[in-house]
Amino acid sequence: MEKLSYFQETAREKYFHLVKNSALEIKILVCVFFTIIIGLSGQVRILLPFTPVPITGQVYMVLLSGALMGRWAAFSLLLYLLGGMAGIPWFAAARSGFLFPTFGYLLGFVPASFIVGFFTEKSSYSRKLTGQILVMLLAIAIIYGSGITWLSVYLGINWEKAFLMGAAPFIPFDMVKAYLAAWTAYTILPARK
Repeated sequence: MEKLSYFQETAREKYFHLVKNSALEIKILVCVFFTIIIGLSGQVRILLPFTPVPITGQVYMVLLSGALMGRWAAFSLLLYLLGGMAGIPWFAAARSGFLFPTFGYLLGFVPASFIVGFFTEKSSYSRKLTGQILVMLLAIAIIYGSGITWLSVYLGINWEKAFLMGAAPFIPFDMVKAYLAAWTAYTILPARK
């Protein structure tokens, strides 16, 4: 068991040393890798009959990318957003463009991943499980704010109805995603010395 623990700690340190100190080309390749993974996770979706907003795997991957890439995750999500707007069909349901009800959530992915990445890089508090969970919940609140605002404008409904359609049903699922992303990050992130 001690050997496994040593291997995990060594692997963590090597990964974060690579991400933090690598050449720009390597950082860009890691960003592209996460962009593709986020695109694939958007294809895992569950439709609900009362809302145009599906349950997808994207939120988990957005949160995890922030924890694993630091602030570089925002670049990865910006690449995802711009690629999809330019026509790459990697938004949920192999969609691209921006004239659809859930585009606001995608806009929120960029600042959400930046916030998770920023706190992961700068705060020893984020290295504790409770700290990671709080950071993940803050990121989800940012995604909700952006998504609900866009949904309200796109559908021409008030903000309260947009909240009931675009956030309220997803809170339990996203709390689980936040916990899983926080637990994964807590397990993977190297301890602060």
